[in-house]
Amino acid sequence: MKRLALLLFPVTIAIACISWTMVCKKNKKKYEISGTILINHDYCSGARPMEDERRPYAAPGTKLYVRKSGSLQILDSVTADSAGKFSIKLNAGNYCFVEKEKTAPLVMPKNSQHEVWDTACYRAEYNKCNFELTVSKNTSDVKITLRRYCAWTRPCCRYSGPLPPSAPPTNRGGFQPGHQE
Repeated sequence: MKRLALLLFPVTIAIACISWTMVCKKNKKKYEISGTILINHDYCSGARPMEDERRPYAAPGTKLYVRKSGSLQILDSVTADSAGKFSIKLNAGNYCFVEKEKTAPLVMPKNSQHEVWDTACYRAEYNKCNFELTVSKNTSDVKITLRRYCAWTRPCCRYSGPLPPSAPPTNRGGFQPGHQE
């Protein structure tokens, strides 16, 4: 009888712990988080954009994957609507939002005639979140800005190739080269 009691005691404790964990998980309050996903492009070539054209803009259809900070397991995802808006319910805690390429296994880019990659830097960039968020009862109106780089400004890449031509300078309202009056 003692032997049976000794065998049943750990099983009983395990069942109690599992039940307690399930009850605790069900009782965690989820917070509705809403926000906007924006894109911010580097100036790469051509005529310089006007100041208001350089502002980040809504990114409709952009999908981001959500995981707990420090984990690689994807918990959920958000997709921006036609106005770049998204909404998700999350428990309180720290979260990491990543783009699709950071959900696949890491593949190092190959060096080429014009590009030399720093592998340690690239690995660190790959493991960084595109956006980090701490969720609490006070979290509201989240703005996620994703940066888009030119070929020669990408992190971890030393670019030595040709740069695209830029537009000739102009003086608005005055004489411009090639302008016939």
